[in-house]
Amino acid sequence: MAGPFLNMNRTFTKVILLLLALLTSATACNKEPEEEDLDAKWQYPFAEFMRICLSGAYYCGASGDDDCVTFTFTGDESASIPRDEVKIVDCTIFDTPVFGERDGYWTINLVGTRFKVDPSRPIEKSWPVCIYYDDCSVSVFFSNGKTFIVGMDPSGALTSFGFYTKENTLLSKSIICGIDGTEVKGIRPINIATLVLVPRFEYTGKSIKVDGVEQTSGVSKQNFANPVQYDVELFNGSTVSYVVSLDSSNTFPTVYIYTKNNAQIQKDTYVPGTIRIEDPKRKYSDVAVLDTTMRIKGRGNATWREFPKKPYRIKLDEKSKVFGLPKNKDWVLLANYSDKSLLRNEVAMEISKICGMTWTPAFYPVEVYLNGRYNGVYDLGDHKEVAKHRIDITVLTDKDNSGDALTGGYYLEIEQQLDEPVSWTTTMGVPMMFKDPEYPTKEQQDYVKSYFNDFERALQGSSFADPNNGYWKYIDVPSFINYYIVQELTKNIDGNLRKSTFITKERGGKLKMYHVWDFDFSLGNCDYFGSYYNISGSGRDFFIKDFGYQGYGWGWYYRLFQDDRFKLLVKNRWNQVKAQLRDNIPAFIDEQSQYISEQADRNFEAWPILNTYVWPNRQIPGSYAGEVEYLRSWYLERFNWLDTEINKW
Repeated sequence: MAGPFLNMNRTFTKVILLLLALLTSATACNKEPEEEDLDAKWQYPFAEFMRICLSGAYYCGASGDDDCVTFTFTGDESASIPRDEVKIVDCTIFDTPVFGERDGYWTINLVGTRFKVDPSRPIEKSWPVCIYYDDCSVSVFFSNGKTFIVGMDPSGALTSFGFYTKENTLLSKSIICGIDGTEVKGIRPINIATLVLVPRFEYTGKSIKVDGVEQTSGVSKQNFANPVQYDVELFNGSTVSYVVSLDSSNTFPTVYIYTKNNAQIQKDTYVPGTIRIEDPKRKYSDVAVLDTTMRIKGRGNATWREFPKKPYRIKLDEKSKVFGLPKNKDWVLLANYSDKSLLRNEVAMEISKICGMTWTPAFYPVEVYLNGRYNGVYDLGDHKEVAKHRIDITVLTDKDNSGDALTGGYYLEIEQQLDEPVSWTTTMGVPMMFKDPEYPTKEQQDYVKSYFNDFERALQGSSFADPNNGYWKYIDVPSFINYYIVQELTKNIDGNLRKSTFITKERGGKLKMYHVWDFDFSLGNCDYFGSYYNISGSGRDFFIKDFGYQGYGWGWYYRLFQDDRFKLLVKNRWNQVKAQLRDNIPAFIDEQSQYISEQADRNFEAWPILNTYVWPNRQIPGSYAGEVEYLRSWYLERFNWLDTEINKW
């Protein structure tokens, strides 16, 4: 650190600026000066000096010789005071003078003056006793006991700030920050393991601190994941604060994951690590960086087993907001490896919102770096779980084993893998599992299984359409209709009561299709419809309506559509939402594909599969633009075909 008129290598100089002291020729110590002498002293050059001091200008420095000292200020202002008119002390060379009273008169370093201490006098009617200065301020002591201090521009106290490879070995090159007023900004490279860095800096002041802790250049480290405030205490006692922030050179939302000791991520066992989620342009939230500890494991079935680009489940150590979503610990990263548009899950969630599902998971495209390696474009979003703002139900406890308490709430999943601790197959062959409670009591299991038996018995009975004793008694019909439209419109191979279907039953309530999930094998991205269900994967043909898990003419929806009232309700609901489905979804595909186009190019550089068959691709356009166009055209074909067929009912 150095002042503007000192050699840059001079060690810390004091920063007190004291001005002005009129020296008259030798007189008796206690003989007061005449009023006319005082008036003369308040003329040029001292009056000019005080005018500048009172104008709000900042002090820049002082230089002098044996005859006078010139004080410079911002705005190219300056004033020269002759040494034979004032006592001027350079505190960078001499000790700061000590003022005190002696017999009612000012003393300087125990030497008496002829200036009487008179607090009743205004400054302009008082004698200037002494001026002293250093690198950072100039001060004027007046005979009335007042001191007038002019300091340097506080925004200039910090003169340099940067991060150098010598102290930060993870950096491939040094980062030199720019200082604009009190904002200090630098651009960090992407893909560094930590933002705990050691800065080098130069400043002019007594001290520099972060959160009250004094900092040493080239030694003290800070976490720069979020802006850090540095407080510089000036020599005049004031403090100026600088905010240091490192902006990513990547403007796209990005996730950096580091497992402890670079441990390999397992499917079923969490490994600890850290995660940094960046939203540099604050596209999704008002927080640019979330930097925290977490645990991570794999997720999914075929997507984990079959593909090299793995999906993950993340559990933060503390509940946190991600992209402005409500606080939670549990989040997911969907890999979308087979979905080369990288959009199908997001598109399906837009359809879910339009169709009015009770809850629609939020997903946002991000780029992911895993242990320093680029891993491609993912969807970061909500984990499916019972929680406020997600599946918002009250799950019963192991004490709720009788009466109304036994009726709910339950969170259930249809999944052919039957991989939860408690699962069974219904009388109509639907594979069902308990999600929450994960370990229901025997009474709770018996109740839920009996409820499904009663529902399926009513559904298959001769009076199944009866609003009081048929299927209406057991299911929330509007939610089943909304679910049907989402799954039929996307022609999701997993959506025909086979996989990834989630049902709730709240206390005293009916079965409700609460939300949808998992659409990477939908919207034309599935080539095995023929082998399973003897239909094509094109945008034509009913699927959910006609095909259950076991094939054609089976399942809940096949029976529901035999009720003309249910069919009419589906038609009415379709016509309520079809304008948004027609207009909003193609526009969403266009907007999102354009937004991620640059990131998609990087994704397919890391995973060069655009010209390669990846199960279960139905078509291979060979380019990202071709994948998006195929998705868009398939969707419009599907929408138009369904609109025509549904309105024939």
